[in-house]
Amino acid sequence: MGENLIILAHPDINKSIYNKKIISGLKHIEGTQIKNIYELYPDFKINTAIEQSDLLHAGKIIFQFPMYWYGAPALLKQWEQYVLTPDLCSGVTGDKLKGKELMISVTGGGSMEEYERKKMDYDVMKLWAPFFYIARYCQMQFHEPVYTNVPYIPTGHENCDLSKVDDIIKPHIEKILKFIEPPNKSRNLN
Repeated sequence: MGENLIILAHPDINKSIYNKKIISGLKHIEGTQIKNIYELYPDFKINTAIEQSDLLHAGKIIFQFPMYWYGAPALLKQWEQYVLTPDLCSGVTGDKLKGKELMISVTGGGSMEEYERKKMDYDVMKLWAPFFYIARYCQMQFHEPVYTNVPYIPTGHENCDLSKVDDIIKPHIEKILKFIEPPNKSRNLN
């Protein structure tokens, strides 16, 4: 049922460490299209027709983004508003995404200890409710999100120890690969 479509929503992927690693670990997968919407639409003027066409040809869809203040980056929210229209997702003719699979892949900074220390009553799974309801509204199958809490690395990270980045992000990539690749397909992440 179509190819894999990854909607990358990172405002500055060139300065990213973790999201860049995730995308790098997925770009070689046959039948996978990666769309960097911040690169495609720096002016936030989304080409709805092209985006909808790509969704129609996809079988599995992944939203890849860093969590910003307990949610998705602004352009992904705008993409949802412009692309997931009633004629695509609801109403008499709006079942065009029915049966497609949706997963979100998210990185987030800060530690659980920090949230507990601030008495935030933090449950990251509650943050994904809007995506669950988008999938339900569009009659899509919503898969368990892939979330990795990543240590903050400051801008100008040239002097930081990045040796653990691969160890942190490899399980994240593995979970995505399990979602997008057919069963029994061998793979090499190195």
